[in-house]
Amino acid sequence: MTASEVQRLPFAAPPHYARRGPGRRAQLSLERSRIARTQTLGAINAVARGDGGLTHFGVLHMRSLMSTLRIRALVRQKLFGHSTQQIFSRMYHRNSWANPESVSGDGSDLEQTRIVRREVAMLIKQRAIETLFDAPCGDYYWMKALEAKLARYIGADIVPELVKANQRAYGGPTVSFVQLDICRDELPEVDLILCRNCLVHLPLDAAVDALRNFKKSGSKFLLTTTYPGVVKRNRHLFITGNWRPLDMTLAPFSLPEPVQIINEGCTEKDDYKEKSLGLWELAQVQI
Repeated sequence: MTASEVQRLPFAAPPHYARRGPGRRAQLSLERSRIARTQTLGAINAVARGDGGLTHFGVLHMRSLMSTLRIRALVRQKLFGHSTQQIFSRMYHRNSWANPESVSGDGSDLEQTRIVRREVAMLIKQRAIETLFDAPCGDYYWMKALEAKLARYIGADIVPELVKANQRAYGGPTVSFVQLDICRDELPEVDLILCRNCLVHLPLDAAVDALRNFKKSGSKFLLTTTYPGVVKRNRHLFITGNWRPLDMTLAPFSLPEPVQIINEGCTEKDDYKEKSLGLWELAQVQI
């Protein structure tokens, strides 16, 4: 039986029926969906609007189109309840930071880490650091250029595909990579934990959990991002993966003054010249 013969059967829908538009009820449903999408995008644009500043944070940043699109994606993921791993995995696969050198973003290119590499190498030598836990390690782009002798380097990231790629490319007898969540998983005991450009992307409660986990590891030193004098109080982050500056000496962290401070010499247009790495003895940290 041909297709034309099937169409002529009594139970077959007439051709004009297939061409009909949606009924009144379907039209109302579509209109409600359109309005809901418009309202959601309006809310997203209220977060990433005009100058790109997150005005309810009092922080002016994310001015580029790519940054605006990244914020919209993060808000959608917040609405869908995506996990931290899902959020950062998506950012990795989409290269959301749009840096031509490193998928970890502008702060991980060779220019922005020029001072960091020099000063961290000097710190490792002066304080006789032999074991280093780097979390998050990102794509290991700038770290592989660090001129320092270590007995053991462990890079950790929450994105499994990134960890596998690093292990294939750079893994060896003294260099290894693991996939874990610094807020929840058991961490290795080392001489130095490096946590750069991480806590600033997490809500305050998650950042506190990470600090507690660092201390729980029994490691000696913590070197982490801090912005001395930039903020009067550390503000909550409503969307994981977004960004704002943190001063680690302010609540809820309330760390003592660092035993050493490294100003990174940051020149990123959406960041602050006060961006630094603070060094703390974890035995002195009460959190």
